[in-house]
Amino acid sequence: MLRPAVGSANAKLEKDGIAPIAESLGFHGLRRTYASLRCACGDDVAYASSQLGHEDPRFTLRVYAQATKRRERLSGPHLQAYDRALDWARMGTIAADEPLVVPQEATKNPA
Repeated sequence: MLRPAVGSANAKLEKDGIAPIAESLGFHGLRRTYASLRCACGDDVAYASSQLGHEDPRFTLRVYAQATKRRERLSGPHLQAYDRALDWARMGTIAADEPLVVPQEATKNPA
């Protein structure tokens, strides 16, 4: 069920010049992505923790707040691409007909 969705997403990502999603992506990877984005978007950690079924919000913060820390190390086009992705993750701040284009150099790790 997930493989066709990854294939469709990769076709769109390729069209927008964004690196593809790994074919080995599983449901746990989607869970980790969801949790990381919620932390990076500034959601209440207790809320995110309850959504994930964690008993201790400290566990959620410790494991998934890495996305927030990553932003602090970015600059230039990398920072712009990251912030644009967060806007998208906040549900609907990018128009449906506006492509999410990440500059090719932003897909590489900064020096």
